[in-house]
Amino acid sequence: MAVGRPLALPLYLERPRLLERLPREPGEVLVLEAPFGYGKTVLLAQWSERLKGFRTIWLALLPDDDPKRVLEEALGLPQGSPWRAILADLKERPTVLVLDDLQDPAAVAPLLRDPPLLLGIASRRRLASPEIAALAAQGRLVRLSARDLAFTREEAVRLLGDEQRAGVLWERTGGWPIALHLAAVSGGEPDWASLAEGLRRSLGPELFSELLLFAGVRELPREAATEATERLAEAGLLQAAEGGFRLHAALAEALPLREVRAAVLKNRDRIPPPLYGLALERLGLFEELAALLEVPSGPALAATLPEAVLR
Repeated sequence: MAVGRPLALPLYLERPRLLERLPREPGEVLVLEAPFGYGKTVLLAQWSERLKGFRTIWLALLPDDDPKRVLEEALGLPQGSPWRAILADLKERPTVLVLDDLQDPAAVAPLLRDPPLLLGIASRRRLASPEIAALAAQGRLVRLSARDLAFTREEAVRLLGDEQRAGVLWERTGGWPIALHLAAVSGGEPDWASLAEGLRRSLGPELFSELLLFAGVRELPREAATEATERLAEAGLLQAAEGGFRLHAALAEALPLREVRAAVLKNRDRIPPPLYGLALERLGLFEELAALLEVPSGPALAATLPEAVLR
């Protein structure tokens, strides 16, 4: 756990289209829900810096942290203080409280019931609780997802300063903020291996395994989707279309080839044969592709594949 607001450094692009949507009055709550690399902490820092006349309390939570205990420490209150004492302290003067990487909203339910301050929350997962639902119904909640936080093409151009390069990277990354930021800082390609490890830690085994599968097949129809597919789409890592889901090309390139191959082979029963054949060719699994074409349905399958795959 760390206490203290990160600096809103000039090298991070300010995005007025987001900042203008954020709450400004005590009693309102901002929730940012997105995986690793979507600029949640940066946006919270820029937001809190703009709120003049407010005391800022910033709690960067670790997975095992008890948010109440961390908040008690930040306020200088005894451990085990009742929530009414915490809320009274927060109400004494205008306060912005940021809970960066909150795992479970139930841990701060008394704070969410009637927040006496401006509250900003960042999470790598979607947060659901009766208190959050009530805030939304009361018009006191601003909620942004990965789709909102992804860079627009215009923002990518402003960040990179080169319209052609920005357009190419924006298309490849789907507007993934950290990839674009690293490209701007380095002047070259982002470090895809480091970004992949960040996604692994952020998503957890189930969602990362689903992401590996999509890195191999690139797209799946809706009937092949699972709950993990839907959650990746909600997180903005998959593009949802009428017919199914597809992965941004840059994310596919970022993930480890060995693990991508294993995920495709493990999930072959979920993959329509034409997409499976294309994935095998793309991943260099030529023995498996040959075996696929030798089964009784092989000739019919071969007729659906591009000629280049069959050479």
